[in-house]
Amino acid sequence: MLSRLELAEAHVVRRKARRPRNAAASPSSASRRTSWLYFATRSLRAGAPVLIWPQFVATARSAIVVSSVSPLRGSHVLLRPVDAGEDAEALHAVSHRPAGDPAIWTYLPYGPYEDPAHMRELLEWAESSDDPRFYALVKLPDELPTGLASYLRMEPEFGVIEIGHIWFGVSLQRTTAATEAIYLLVRRAFDDLGYRRLEWKCNVGELIGEARG
Repeated sequence: MLSRLELAEAHVVRRKARRPRNAAASPSSASRRTSWLYFATRSLRAGAPVLIWPQFVATARSAIVVSSVSPLRGSHVLLRPVDAGEDAEALHAVSHRPAGDPAIWTYLPYGPYEDPAHMRELLEWAESSDDPRFYALVKLPDELPTGLASYLRMEPEFGVIEIGHIWFGVSLQRTTAATEAIYLLVRRAFDDLGYRRLEWKCNVGELIGEARG
C-alpha cells in the first residue's frame, strides 16, 4: 500500500504529465505552491503533522457561516439579508396575483400565501435561519425586493455548499439582474468562502425555471 507521501507525490506527477513539456505554465501554477497538497507533501517529508483540507476548513466554519449572509452588491441587483417586516408586502405582491405568478411556488416546499401577513411568517423563519441562509433579491435601482435565494447545506469540512430556495418575481425573471444574482452567489462561494464545489438542484420538470437559469 502506498504511503500518504507517495500518494501525494503521485498526484503531483499526474498533474504535470497532463501539460506538454513546451507548454507555458498556467496562471494558476504559482497558486499551486500555496495549495493544501503542497504543504501536505512538505509536511510529510519533514515528518510534521499534516493539516489537510477537512481539518483546515473546519476551523473557519463559524466565520464562513456568519459572512455568507453579508450583502452582495452588483450592478443590477443587491442581495441582502431578509427583513420580514419590510419585505413581506413587496415579496407577496411579486409572487401572487394579480401582479405576480403563483406558479413560482410549484416546486418549493411552502407557499403560496393568503396575504402579506401570512407570508411574513415564512420570512421571519428565513430571517432567523442559519442553514439555509437567505437573501432578499433587490432589483436596482428601484430598491424593491423581487425574489429570494439562499445558501444551504454548508459543509466547509468537505468543501461543499448548495444554493437553493430560489425564486424570482415576474419583474426579475429573464433579466440581467437575475443572472447577476446567481453569479454573485457563486462567486462568493468559490472566491470569498473557499468552497470547492457548489450544487444547485432543479426539478427537471420545471422548464420555465431552467429557462430562467
